[in-house]
Amino acid sequence: MQALFLVPGKNADAVKDIVGVGNNSVSKRTFVTRTAKDIGLSGDKFYFMLLLRPNDKAYELLKSLLSKVANEESVEERTRIRDAYNKSLGEDDDPLKGDVAVWELTNVDKARNVLGIGTESIERQTIIFKDATQFGYEKGQVLLIDGADGACALARELLTGLVEEVTGAKKDEIIKKIYDEEQKAFEGFGGIFG
Repeated sequence: MQALFLVPGKNADAVKDIVGVGNNSVSKRTFVTRTAKDIGLSGDKFYFMLLLRPNDKAYELLKSLLSKVANEESVEERTRIRDAYNKSLGEDDDPLKGDVAVWELTNVDKARNVLGIGTESIERQTIIFKDATQFGYEKGQVLLIDGADGACALARELLTGLVEEVTGAKKDEIIKKIYDEEQKAFEGFGGIFG
């Protein structure tokens, strides 16, 4: 499946972070996922722990993205869970030092996809950003996501309010141009190595 979006310039950085290619995307951060039992706690909760940085934009983004699929833990619980995780580590593992944000994942599969670590996460799909002016728009970028149906549906959900979806004949025309351009670039690259 393919989803195509027009991305206004003012939203470009946020959109890139959400789809996993921006500077504040989760994949570029130190994080851990574990069950309560894995770290020596009782219950069947599944936790996501993110090592925090000063003025952390990724944390603010995650609070928004995870709001429907996870519950953020209190400061006291964060410390307790981080300490339990560190205690459960082997001698060759690196502990989480400093402040962490911790969420109990209530919808684990969807949360894993939102975080970029699930099988239908957006960042595991083909993601192409192009200058929108080459497709007749005044400014901005177009974003093509080509891959799993679930990832395209997730992109539509997470990008609501930040982008405008392109559909119909215009979508088909732009996608064809993108892939024609990609093919020409590939053929040119192949000629270099003959």
